[in-house]
Amino acid sequence: MTLNITNSADFEWQTALQAMHAADAVFQQFKDRFANPLYQREDELLAAHNLIAPGGGCNATPGYYERRNELRATNPDCFVSDNVSDALERLCERFCDAQTVVMNVPAPDMAALRWKLDHILLSDGGCQASWSVEYVKQMLADIDRLVPREGAE
Repeated sequence: MTLNITNSADFEWQTALQAMHAADAVFQQFKDRFANPLYQREDELLAAHNLIAPGGGCNATPGYYERRNELRATNPDCFVSDNVSDALERLCERFCDAQTVVMNVPAPDMAALRWKLDHILLSDGGCQASWSVEYVKQMLADIDRLVPREGAE
């Protein structure tokens, strides 16, 4: 990513955005190349033992957890280790922290404000995330600063 810096506000914004994209790239690479194949292998084993419900999700029938634990004890290499889960969670947290930094940096222009609006309004699989007032506080300040109120001169 090339930085197009015209002032200190641009620098702060673009630096935060670049850090967020870098954190996302590391997270996605780990997830796609390492974690997802392991989770898929685990799901296949669970499905073969009728421990995944049709259409996905756990088949939490009576005895599910006992059967799953027995399967894990006899096939430990087919289950995602806590180390992998923990690493995935840490990388996700780094990405989320970097997103929060971006949201907390004042938008230097309308394009940056548009990015923030698009970011919080994008739905994920039909679900809309809810954001705390603290998370969107800077964006609301950006709107007040960059978008004049109707009738105000």
